[in-house]
Amino acid sequence: MIEKDIEKYLVRQVKQMGGLALKFVSPSMAGVPDRIVMIPKGALYFVELKRPSGKPRRLQTSALSVGLRWRSGRLLRRH
Repeated sequence: MIEKDIEKYLVRQVKQMGGLALKFVSPSMAGVPDRIVMIPKGALYFVELKRPSGKPRRLQTSALSVGLRWRSGRLLRRH
């Protein structure tokens, strides 16, 4: 599974929940998360997607740890 497939799956799942998974690109800053996910009733997430064997780069880790709570997770799929 590659990151592009994981991203498509995330977008579909968020859309089914009635939310938005916006692609986030910042030309002036490297290391920002891949998506901003907004779920109905006010939930907001900054999502950095990685393939199952992938790890965040040092720049991504430092960009994500500016006082925000965050955690790494795996995308689990039911078969």
